[in-house]
Amino acid sequence: MLMIPGPSEVDPRVLATLSQPILPHYGTDWREEYAAALEDLKKIFKTKDQVIMFPGPGNGAVELVGLNIIEPGDKIANVVNGWFGEILSEVIRTYGGEPVEIKAEYGCAVTPADVEAVLDQEKDIKAVFVVHNETSSGVENPIREIGKVAKKHGVIYFVDAISSFGGVDIDVDNWNIDVCVGYPSKCLGGIHGVVPIAV
Repeated sequence: MLMIPGPSEVDPRVLATLSQPILPHYGTDWREEYAAALEDLKKIFKTKDQVIMFPGPGNGAVELVGLNIIEPGDKIANVVNGWFGEILSEVIRTYGGEPVEIKAEYGCAVTPADVEAVLDQEKDIKAVFVVHNETSSGVENPIREIGKVAKKHGVIYFVDAISSFGGVDIDVDNWNIDVCVGYPSKCLGGIHGVVPIAV
């Protein structure tokens, strides 16, 4: 039995479903199943907007988001209070952006006031990136409140909710989140390999 943040043990209902014949990825039956899965994911994200499923690992989905938001020279405010926050800074640099790190000690959450102070000082910030649940330290960052700050400053707001998706409340539409990456094999007890992204 795995007692780690993820991948988690696969739920027996998921294993039972996987033992059934697999639908080909075309045709009416598959399209209906796929559409139903997207609608279910919208309920977890709490969004009426678009949800896609990205084939690959969670970090691949984070890279996809970075590639589509960051242009060379962009300043991106990034919450760093754990290892996965540091990974986000690496993604920002990879695509030519400049991470403006909002730091807290490992084990401590960043406050909305910390984010506000950076956005007040750095007038040309394009986006705010934050890991919802920092797996390396177990800290849950206050994404709802940070969303209010991001909206006030008119910046793009990206949340990495890979280890919290389906286990902690997330409200993409009402918390001003522009892009949110979830994951199936943490709280949901699913299998890895396809990553849900709300846009």
